[in-house]
Amino acid sequence: MIKLKHLSLAVLSAVLLSIPWITGFSFTIFISLVPLFYLKDFFLKFKRNGTFPFWVLSFVAFFIWNVVVSSFIAKVSFLSALSLWIINAFLMSLVWYLSFLYDTFSAKKASSWFLIALWISFEFLQYNWDFEWPWFTLGNSLSSSIDMVQWYQYTGVFGGSLWVIVLNIAFYSIVKIRIENQQNRIGFRIMTTLILLLIPVFISLHLKSHKVQSGSELSVLLVQPNIDPYTEKFDGLSVEEQYQRFIDLTTDYKDSTIDIIVGPETFLHRIDELELKENGHFFIDSIHSKFPESTIVIGASTFITDSFKTSKYYNSALVCSNNEVAIYHKKNLVSGVEKMPFQRILKLFGDLVFINLGGVDHFLSNETSDTIFNLNNVSIVTPICYEALFGEYCSKLINGQGALMITVTNDGWWKGTTGYQQHLELSKIRCIENGVYMIRAANTGISAIINDKGEIIKESEFGIQETIYGNIKITQADTYYSKHGDYIARMLLFLFVLLFGKWMVERKIKPH
Repeated sequence: MIKLKHLSLAVLSAVLLSIPWITGFSFTIFISLVPLFYLKDFFLKFKRNGTFPFWVLSFVAFFIWNVVVSSFIAKVSFLSALSLWIINAFLMSLVWYLSFLYDTFSAKKASSWFLIALWISFEFLQYNWDFEWPWFTLGNSLSSSIDMVQWYQYTGVFGGSLWVIVLNIAFYSIVKIRIENQQNRIGFRIMTTLILLLIPVFISLHLKSHKVQSGSELSVLLVQPNIDPYTEKFDGLSVEEQYQRFIDLTTDYKDSTIDIIVGPETFLHRIDELELKENGHFFIDSIHSKFPESTIVIGASTFITDSFKTSKYYNSALVCSNNEVAIYHKKNLVSGVEKMPFQRILKLFGDLVFINLGGVDHFLSNETSDTIFNLNNVSIVTPICYEALFGEYCSKLINGQGALMITVTNDGWWKGTTGYQQHLELSKIRCIENGVYMIRAANTGISAIINDKGEIIKESEFGIQETIYGNIKITQADTYYSKHGDYIARMLLFLFVLLFGKWMVERKIKPH
């Protein structure tokens, strides 16, 4: 039943979905699902007999999308990447499979809302279960077009997902009218679609021109030591040489006033937290000897050993100031890399589901730690690497205060791919949602200063030793989204439960 034409449409959908992530051209996302809607309508003609062919085609589309966009994972472990691609594509195709069944067995009046509610519920799940992977949230596709999505400060990224799906439905309705040759209705549909497209853009442009009141300014220095994680971090350079490279990069600023010096994720390795708090660390002392007034924020792999000689390991950010050290532990750990998801099941596979990433050589703990730090009445939060994808989590860290986000990351594993570029682009959304600046220090790049509108003020080149010096403004994180979080996803999850319950009741009472 599946013909080459159908397979071509599935591949077309995958390509249109992938373009925003790998090229930064966002507009294809608004028609990316149109081929799938066409395939869905075509196979609905066969009723239940069309279910399996449609599921296969949707799986093909989503599998290709996953491979193209996140191929960078395979640079570290092809087996882990393949597992992730298959699982994520299966879950995505399951959403469309259930939508197909809903249209087969239920009245189609609520068909679009069932798919919208189910898809965004699935995206919400990707932020909140034990196998988190929010990279493919449809709202993320607009991260390269920040002029269009300043209203994320009200809706968060799920508002973008809702907009994307609604526009895909609207564009497909135009295609369907053309196919059915109903020319008398096409003008109204085109006008409706343009309104749905342009009104959010006009709102965004208005918000972009609105100046946010800011408070104090801080001077910052981002240090990008460019230590290759494959050839230098563990073998090619000694620890002393790595530390010296960092110190040498700060030499030109020894006479400058610097409030915050930031280094990348896991720059310091195997740090005993109790020893650090009691006796300090010679590298941090070396920086403070040159910049005694500066606060140092730097990534470290740390551990705590209890009285039973049992150690717990963490991916941490250290905030060092006035002979005091505060330590933040990464909460949202990367599945299969920093933690074992569904531990009771996957522990049977042991090291087969573990890859070394970012200097991590143990599964990590994410126990509660310090989450917010104060510098001259400014709150500093330090989401680490992958955590910059979690909007509501970052908002909870900030907690509505005048704050600065400092993200430490190591994207050196992704060289030769678009992974490090995508990661930077997605980070911009957190600034828009919360109305705050972000300082992003990356081991090999791209390091950047991003303002509260999601604009990159300064950025480094990838793969070179470099520093970024600049002044940033402290803005009050009082956006609607920062106060209310992912309320859109919760509302649509509730809608899905209602529609699903209604469907089950209808099936039960429907005569056979």
